[in-house]
Amino acid sequence: MEYNSIFLSSGDKADANLIIIDDNQALTDAWILSGEMAGKHVVAFNKINDFRSVMTQYNKNVPIYIDSDLNDIIKGQDFAKELYEDGFVNIYLATGFLPQDFPKMYWIKEVVGKEPPF
Repeated sequence: MEYNSIFLSSGDKADANLIIIDDNQALTDAWILSGEMAGKHVVAFNKINDFRSVMTQYNKNVPIYIDSDLNDIIKGQDFAKELYEDGFVNIYLATGFLPQDFPKMYWIKEVVGKEPPF
């Protein structure tokens, strides 16, 4: 399993303040560092299936930021819909595209850029 986290014990993972799912490891590392500097616990995943394998450990209210183009089996927005249907409610599409480049997606709270929200 490939994922990055400053905090590695499973107890810490469950207490995440934010989850980022992006295939760009340099970007996820930057989000973790930014979170650490802001006193936030950020957990990052570089593959959808890595998050799928542990997603039951996380609170359904934790903000999840997902890249649209993950170079994975499905698009980030499609995986976001799966998460919404599973009960996750704070899902953001973190992308380099403009919000108007996407249709309205009721399961996405907002389309945002790649900058950490801290």
